[in-house]
Amino acid sequence: MNFNFNKKEIQTFNSAQQAYSYLFMKLQADGIDIEKASERAYKFSMEYSERMNLPVKSEIKEKGIKGILQDFKTISDFFKDNPTILEVGKPIVLGAISAIGGAAAGASIADSTPPEPKFEPIIYENEN
Repeated sequence: MNFNFNKKEIQTFNSAQQAYSYLFMKLQADGIDIEKASERAYKFSMEYSERMNLPVKSEIKEKGIKGILQDFKTISDFFKDNPTILEVGKPIVLGAISAIGGAAAGASIADSTPPEPKFEPIIYENEN
């Protein structure tokens, strides 16, 4: 993301890896020695990611089954880190699911019509 405040370029990053790459390339372009550039970029990227609470490495989004498993792992890790959300949210989600299921069952019962009974003719014994 780039923000333009007073015509100065402000760079933001999503991970320590992005911060490191950006600063390392910039220092290389300025003619700084590779080792010094790497050291400065590493120090900056670690401090930046720690202060901004960012991951060290940005993960590539998987596709297909691996992507679904990756999403499930992310959600399960979130609930492990925040158990109160699960305790509060579980009754709400279960209530909503049961309400939707009950409404669907009620609609299917209301739409169904009972079969018409079959009547056999009554035969009287004393008929002429």
